[in-house]
Amino acid sequence: MRSIQLADEELAQLAAQGDFDAFEELARRYSSPLFKFAFGMVHNQEDAAEILQQTLIQVHKALPRRNPEASFRSWLFTIARHKCVDHSRK
Repeated sequence: MRSIQLADEELAQLAAQGDFDAFEELARRYSSPLFKFAFGMVHNQEDAAEILQQTLIQVHKALPRRNPEASFRSWLFTIARHKCVDHSRK
């Protein structure tokens, strides 16, 4: 698969243009780190899995508006952190 060889920033650009394979590759790369991050914040596996899913959905929707000059990883984990904070407020 061609997207495995691409950097995160390149995949994000492709995904923003509608390339679902590029988005799938980003989701594959970051699902485990995002889950671990969320679990570290909420201390519950089910909640961490839900936060992961919500994060990926928001990322997919927001990719076309993302600043391509900004770090994809930082942007992604900022969204995840906000999802964790939102969850904690419930």
